[in-house]
Amino acid sequence: MDIKGERIRPDYDRVSALAVMAQGLGVCLALENGRAGGQVLASALEHIGTDARKTGFGICVDTGQAYRNIPIDRIVEDPLFKRSEQSYFIQLVDLAVYALLRRERPIPSKTRYGIHRAFADLAPILVREATRYDAEGIIRP
Repeated sequence: MDIKGERIRPDYDRVSALAVMAQGLGVCLALENGRAGGQVLASALEHIGTDARKTGFGICVDTGQAYRNIPIDRIVEDPLFKRSEQSYFIQLVDLAVYALLRRERPIPSKTRYGIHRAFADLAPILVREATRYDAEGIIRP
């Protein structure tokens, strides 16, 4: 880390302890690459570890092309009823359901935008074990 021309060694023990504490709360800490570049990222991962599930620590390479698919174990949000525009989680569910609806019941006004193909993008994250009656795990009435 370079602050005002000085070289500072990050306190990896403290960062590791903070990551473990955050992990206990269901949060993963992420170090963003920023100006320091790959050296700081490599050094941090070398000292703390590379498995985010064990360490609670990961990296964020904000190139727009790299990502890690770390499944969410639990979601904490207000335990009350709310409108979908007030919750990103509800909006995500709305999007998934709408994509499925347009795949199974396409309409020309939406098909021209390719919305009927959007549900296919969710294939890698479908919980197929949700039901044995549907190959994609979709629970139907």
